Amino acid sequence: MEQIPIQESFWATESSISSDYISRVLKVAQLDAFRDKSEVWQIIATSQKLRYLTHGFFRYYGKFPPPIARKLMELYGKPGGVVLDPMVGSGTSLVEALVAGYKSIGCDVNPLSVLMSKVKVTPVNLSRLNDNFKMVKEQYTKKRRNPSQKMIDGIPIIRNINHWFFQETCEDLAVLKHLIMTNIDDSITRDFLSVTFAGIIRRSSRASNGMGRIFFDGGKEPPDVFALFEKQYNSMFKTMQQCNDYLRARGEEFPVSVHEVDARKIDFIDDNEIELIVTHPPYFNLYKYSRVFSFELHWLGFDYKGIRDKEIREAFKVGKPEKVDDYVEDMADVLKEYYRILKPNSYLGLMIGDTLIRDERICTTSKTIVRAEELGFRVKKLYLRIPKFTEATYATAQRRTKKDLGVALNDFVVVLKK
Repeated sequence: MEQIPIQESFWATESSISSDYISRVLKVAQLDAFRDKSEVWQIIATSQKLRYLTHGFFRYYGKFPPPIARKLMELYGKPGGVVLDPMVGSGTSLVEALVAGYKSIGCDVNPLSVLMSKVKVTPVNLSRLNDNFKMVKEQYTKKRRNPSQKMIDGIPIIRNINHWFFQETCEDLAVLKHLIMTNIDDSITRDFLSVTFAGIIRRSSRASNGMGRIFFDGGKEPPDVFALFEKQYNSMFKTMQQCNDYLRARGEEFPVSVHEVDARKIDFIDDNEIELIVTHPPYFNLYKYSRVFSFELHWLGFDYKGIRDKEIREAFKVGKPEKVDDYVEDMADVLKEYYRILKPNSYLGLMIGDTLIRDERICTTSKTIVRAEELGFRVKKLYLRIPKFTEATYATAQRRTKKDLGVALNDFVVVLKK
């Protein structure tokens, strides 16, 4: 059975960050009023080390760091209680809730996030899963060279699709998708293989593999689609086997539910019901997830435009500083809903960050805190997350400034009390 790393192994035991540095970071972020409530959090674990359990199922850019999700639960939750992540993203908080011993609820406006979050926390009948995989493999071998028109019709309408995918790749992906979606009756198995399928879309395309934003890579050759799928499946199967063993050894069950819901309108939760909210909303001017995962959304048949229209407004690829007002306004609507559903004297843990646009710092965090305080929240604690490892070149660029005496663009974890 896989050993879950202990929480202490993720964190620097002694911070090398000086008090002067912290003061300068808070000053340029317009957060110096919270100096006496601030503390440094520095994660020293590599991305590879943080792929335990099902965290590594899908390459999710701008991901919620697992140690932060769990640390917030341990510090501000009640053991055995309920934790909500209303912008669940890749499901990090739900996996950590299982590890920490919490019931959990996840919500997201993006159905791809809902799907992968469900798969990450749902035990699978591995024998049935493997039987279905073998069936898909056998049928794929038979159908690939002579796909039916119904299969070909499953190729999604993507602008300039022949620029982004080789034609033979489109046909191979269409056959594979058809076999998963139409030949598998068990929904848990179908969801698992759908996430497996989603996990190979970017690698099957002519877009760069390692970047959150989509850039054309003219050096890529037509891939062996099923070889990619089988490799992804084998990795996920092994991980799920370990996860099943871990959950079985735990004995006690901690219920999880995931919902496709806008964080501004969580109607199924009553007033004053939730004990802890832990979440990592999209950052202003970093990623628009409907765009980052547009290929996956199209290939899985989700409503790309409908998702895009429901997302928090930001400045992805636009680079207009004034757009921050739209972002903060949407975040204020989100915070209003959080305030409604939180129990009195309960906490919201919010991981958020500032940005740079043409060397102009946009103080998203301080602007969001102002709106939170107007709603009645009070800042309990402000943590500076000092990143040691980042997942993508663009994220690295965003977190390194040329001015301000070497001050880096750190993330902040704001803990708000109702």
